[in-house]
Amino acid sequence: MVSRPWRVNKISFFESFSYSKSRIRCRYGAMEAVELFVHFDDGDPAGIVFFGHYFRMAHRALELSLPQVGLEWKDFFQSATVGFPVRHSEAQYHRPLLPGAPVSVKVIPEKVGESSLTFRYEFRKESSVDSDLLAELRVVHVCVDVKSLKKAPLPEKIKSAFVVS
Repeated sequence: MVSRPWRVNKISFFESFSYSKSRIRCRYGAMEAVELFVHFDDGDPAGIVFFGHYFRMAHRALELSLPQVGLEWKDFFQSATVGFPVRHSEAQYHRPLLPGAPVSVKVIPEKVGESSLTFRYEFRKESSVDSDLLAELRVVHVCVDVKSLKKAPLPEKIKSAFVVS
């Protein structure tokens, strides 16, 4: 049996990039959850997911969710002019997450500033909002000029992807 490491709403990661940008235009906060597989090496000696791996999975969920708002991976992570380092991160762990099963991660754009983006991540066993909340993460990215490493305004393409005018 071949395991599928992660799926995006029953569509594989690679298939998700073939969609046209206009297929799904995100309304602020309306991104769909993605399903990730929790691997054996995500666990700690106690057999539960190591706390730091939640941030890796959240980052992967953000990467997989970008096509939903009309952005490509390179728009956010390979820009020649700006970068998006993490300025602040926090987490609340409600229930243990165990390796060997899928987890649903919903990326919620919480705040779009002039030079920052705040995302909230909800980890659930299933994509239903009625499913038990396992963990919540909040990550603030600041936009910086890659040459000067000084704060810069968000590019219009990125800002408009997360804000409905």
